[in-house]
Amino acid sequence: VLKAAMINYEIIIMASEIYVTVFDGDQKAMDEIAEIHLNIRRWQESIGQNDFTDINDSQKDLRNINSYYIETGGIFLVARDIANNEIAGFVGLKNEGYGYAIGKRLAVRPEYHRQGIATLLLVELKKWAKENDFCNFTFNTNRGEKALPIYENLGCEIIGYDDSNDDYLLKLDWEESA
Repeated sequence: VLKAAMINYEIIIMASEIYVTVFDGDQKAMDEIAEIHLNIRRWQESIGQNDFTDINDSQKDLRNINSYYIETGGIFLVARDIANNEIAGFVGLKNEGYGYAIGKRLAVRPEYHRQGIATLLLVELKKWAKENDFCNFTFNTNRGEKALPIYENLGCEIIGYDDSNDDYLLKLDWEESA
């Protein structure tokens, strides 16, 4: 039995007045997450950090977090600012079966950058994945984005490159990382 099914599974880790919890299934929050993600992508394009062929393409899973992540045995974590209950960032883990998963949608709002929130989300995602018998997970990150050092510090290694999307393919194996 996967712990993702327990919606009350809550992680309280502090980082600059931020706490991380499991997505609660609320439609309003789901819409807010999709809108935040779209705004982050627009911001990335505006500063030349990334270029998206179809910026709206990434919204499909975020418009149905429950069925895409949670009901399939994965998890979706949300980082919130305690002071105003504002969503600061999020990340999902999609169950691919047989102990394998794909980490997706790591995003932190620009006003919350450099506060350790992405690291916090990834550490909790890794912890949850290990506790739920996943062997590893993979991530893609665009070459122009600033997230690569965060993944590498967590123990991810580059295992490939996708020329068509200008993405690094990263993998995190438990035996290889602390």
